[in-house]
Amino acid sequence: MDKENLPQPSQKENMERYYGVGSFILEIIKIIVLAFVIIVPIRIFLFQPFFVQGASMEPNFEDGQYLIVNELGYKETELGLGNQSLYTVKPFKELNRQEVVVFRYPLDPSKFFIKRVIGLPGEKVEIKNNQVTIYNKIIPMGLFWTREPIFLLAFTPEATRRSN
Repeated sequence: MDKENLPQPSQKENMERYYGVGSFILEIIKIIVLAFVIIVPIRIFLFQPFFVQGASMEPNFEDGQYLIVNELGYKETELGLGNQSLYTVKPFKELNRQEVVVFRYPLDPSKFFIKRVIGLPGEKVEIKNNQVTIYNKIIPMGLFWTREPIFLLAFTPEATRRSN
């Protein structure tokens, strides 16, 4: 058959082919927007990935270990444009002794530290002769802090309230 006898695509077929390419691009854009709408709130409000750097948390966390940190309830998050705040999510959970926290280093906010909570709000922590002592209203003479959770659980405010 020569080219003259071949059926030529109609204008409708050409439009369908164009819409096929256009709809493909539209689907890609929809997927990107949908992924952004799902991932950004999860990343901002719920979970954040971190790599452990250093040996200060061994044996629990080793250098180079990958962690996904739960931020829900512990972190104050502010949403805004420029200098204008649109919405602030306040923390609604309190930290407890011996929980592991990830926080920005105050002298260099681009760095994150991972540490264990030993002092709570209203307590004074003293480090003297390699011994950590925690002073609070319940135990004004001081509590020697060790890594043993059973020893500390007996002196948490919740346990003290239950025993009174």
